Amino acid sequence: MKRPLTYEEAESLALFVDDDEEPTENQDKYAARFQLSYPNFPSEVIIQWFYDHRQAIHQNSWLPFGLLRFSLVKLTRTEVFGTCFCENPIIDQYRTHFQEANTSRRMSRLSEYICENGTWPIPPIALANPKSTIKSPWGMKCDAPFHLLEGHHRFAVLHAYKTEKFLKPTHKIWLAEFLE
Repeated sequence: MKRPLTYEEAESLALFVDDDEEPTENQDKYAARFQLSYPNFPSEVIIQWFYDHRQAIHQNSWLPFGLLRFSLVKLTRTEVFGTCFCENPIIDQYRTHFQEANTSRRMSRLSEYICENGTWPIPPIALANPKSTIKSPWGMKCDAPFHLLEGHHRFAVLHAYKTEKFLKPTHKIWLAEFLE
């Protein structure tokens, strides 16, 4: 595996913000700037993962960004609900919170969208880990066969509705895999 990002490299990829922490560049400009260093990242992934979640650039800087390739794939309901996603403690915590009617505005909007459309509004981002061999430098073992990088709230709300007939038979996710 290639080396992780240095702090300086991660900072250079971070979203530019003003003194009030408001973005000084729009989503498209940010994605274009990011792609100068990592053209293997689709704009949609950059915007969802790093524009909308600023802290994620540093949290995930241990990944060798240059070795990741992304594909938009469809998972069946069985794959979504029968894999490690439903065993993820963060997803489970958010799902429990949602089911106990302690919803936030974000969860309410997700719920409304999923009820109307049968799937989530934006595909989550997962890392393929079929052999359960990927772990962070500090020893955190990644979930297998997929490790969720982004989209915990969406998975939680979808999981809360897993027995509902209005859910579509497949759901799209962005799947990151390491280039050989």
